[in-house]
Amino acid sequence: MLRMHVALADNTLIAIPLFIYMGIVIEKSGIATRLFDAMYVMLGGLRGGLAMSTVTASTIFAAATGVVGATVTTMGIMAMPAMMKYKYNKPLACGAICAGGALGILIPPSILILVYAPTANVSVGALLIGCFIPGLILSVLYLLYIGILCFVKPEMGPAIHEDLRVSLPKKLQMLVTSVLPVCVLILAVLGTIFFGMAAPTEAAAFGAFAAVIMAAAYKALSWKVIKDATLSTVKSSAMVYLVVIGAAFFTSVFMRLGCGDVVEEMVLALPFGKWGILMVMWTI
Repeated sequence: MLRMHVALADNTLIAIPLFIYMGIVIEKSGIATRLFDAMYVMLGGLRGGLAMSTVTASTIFAAATGVVGATVTTMGIMAMPAMMKYKYNKPLACGAICAGGALGILIPPSILILVYAPTANVSVGALLIGCFIPGLILSVLYLLYIGILCFVKPEMGPAIHEDLRVSLPKKLQMLVTSVLPVCVLILAVLGTIFFGMAAPTEAAAFGAFAAVIMAAAYKALSWKVIKDATLSTVKSSAMVYLVVIGAAFFTSVFMRLGCGDVVEEMVLALPFGKWGILMVMWTI
């Protein structure tokens, strides 16, 4: 019981329901749909543009929620029908949705980072900063892969018809009204953490409040949105906290039985050395 209390007493864990709430409000209020529609319009004219818009929207949405399931579900509902309509290759379409959705594991504010950091006694801020650039690099690599693949094999990701494309002023309007506000919110939340202006918990509280204000500004805030977002946050947070409690118990028993020393000695005894083992882990 003491171990469970110590695990849950970490103030950093307060950020988990706040970040989840921020992401779910953005999803439930239709802001995520606006985001995908804007990416769809701006990139749909390219070969593989719909798959690219899925990855791009997933990257932005991942930075706003940190919950993988929410990103995959939202992108799957919106992107899959659009890609099937234009006869995209099914493995490519599914891969773009799953790969883009999985970016929520790495791109801050990742819930996984918030859970892992206290368990491993590592700075949450340092982990968030350390994961940001690799997450963006992975997103860019996905986009390059889709672009090259569809350039070589146009039938896998055809561009949308010319009569469905919109003018440049319309694209700029959608960029300003649908994409820019979400990006500003993300930069404000993550920027305060990266530059040491606020702790992750304080930044999460600001993000949750700003998401509600943004939903109200889009005239999408209603009692149903608030109720659904609150219930979803409670359910998701409860599951995350159960994982934290289980990890605390497992770690305590594992270390008290001396298993940690056994694993350390076994790893150090391998011929590759600690750096070789690290490279193998990265490869896997």
